[in-house]
Amino acid sequence: MPSVDAFFDPEPRLALMKDMGIDRTLLWPTLASVLEERVADDPDFVVTIVHALNEWMHEHWSYNYSDAIYATPIISLAAGNDVAIKELDYIAERGAKIFLIRVAPVPTWQGRKSFALKEFDPFWERVQELDLMVGMHSGDPGYQRYLNEWEGTTREFTPFSSGDNGAFRAMASDKLPIYDAMASIIGHGLATRFPKLRFMPVEYRAKWIWTFVERMQEAYERAPMLFDEDPMEVFTRNVYVHIFHEPDPKGLMALGIPANRMMWGSDFPHPEGLGDPLGYADVLTDLSAEDQELIMGGTIAQALKVGKYATA
Repeated sequence: MPSVDAFFDPEPRLALMKDMGIDRTLLWPTLASVLEERVADDPDFVVTIVHALNEWMHEHWSYNYSDAIYATPIISLAAGNDVAIKELDYIAERGAKIFLIRVAPVPTWQGRKSFALKEFDPFWERVQELDLMVGMHSGDPGYQRYLNEWEGTTREFTPFSSGDNGAFRAMASDKLPIYDAMASIIGHGLATRFPKLRFMPVEYRAKWIWTFVERMQEAYERAPMLFDEDPMEVFTRNVYVHIFHEPDPKGLMALGIPANRMMWGSDFPHPEGLGDPLGYADVLTDLSAEDQELIMGGTIAQALKVGKYATA
């Protein structure tokens, strides 16, 4: 769609939000989420770029504009705990409520590895102390290499494009980094070691929730000795899910996901999002008024501790 001033500057964005009936919003650095993979061979360069972006974001948008627009700075663990903690303190001192971490193994000087491994615990301890939300947004997880091996190419991931072999990709197995990230957060024990961490994966169609919960529960029933805690209890304690285009929120509740862990989000103004952000309320009419209020804003306000849920 044609760009308007509200896509570039906070004041007209806030005015547009008021016109649309939106009280608060999260801004995500969408295409910036492809940065780490592009320069994964130089972790120091990764964190340099990330910091520059975070500086610009704070200068132009701030991390909390009028208690209504919450920009999401990025944190990378690529250069290690000390550098990541320094960046974490930088954004916290400037009012950030949330940060984005890439949904993929971290490209370090020692190779790629999950952010949920114990070696990164000093960072996560600081996150828990600062009480920041951990945002997770779809982007470039580096999984393009799996498709490339089937196609015999070295193509880079390109957002909003299916490439030349759309039929193959339409039928190929799902490569779901959010699925693997959740398995790591729970299976590697990160959420057990730091039970107050709050993870917010967004812009993944809610189908992943159904399949992941089923697989998680099957794994626990088959081999409970592998787990420190019931993984479903961990999931509903530590994870807030974005029910993106989900037609059956009541079904998710029956699956075990409470309303205070489900969040509506429109992805406006992206083409895969909702043209009318508030239109999702029509899907919720058979839920209780309390659950509708939670899904349409209460859950995320509680998670971010803003508005009437703000703490002194």
